[in-house]
Amino acid sequence: VTVVPKATKLKKVTAKFPKKMKVGAMYQLKIKLKKATATGVKVTFKSSKGSVIRVDKAGKLFALKKGKATITVKAGKKKVKKTVTVK
Repeated sequence: VTVVPKATKLKKVTAKFPKKMKVGAMYQLKIKLKKATATGVKVTFKSSKGSVIRVDKAGKLFALKKGKATITVKAGKKKVKKTVTVK
């Protein structure tokens, strides 16, 4: 018998973003899900300008060229966005 924990509702998602990055820099986003027992929550990452900042499936940001990009972190139905400047 396999017991699978019941999925719980996520209340909030928070993320620690850099305000600025230098071209060539890398930054690992730090994500917190507000509901310690949240299970089965899919977390995705997106950059509004992939030519300025690329973000991978693990939440690593790669600064490619000067400019600004909005990074979106989505967990379940909750989202958090932040604009990051590359200098």
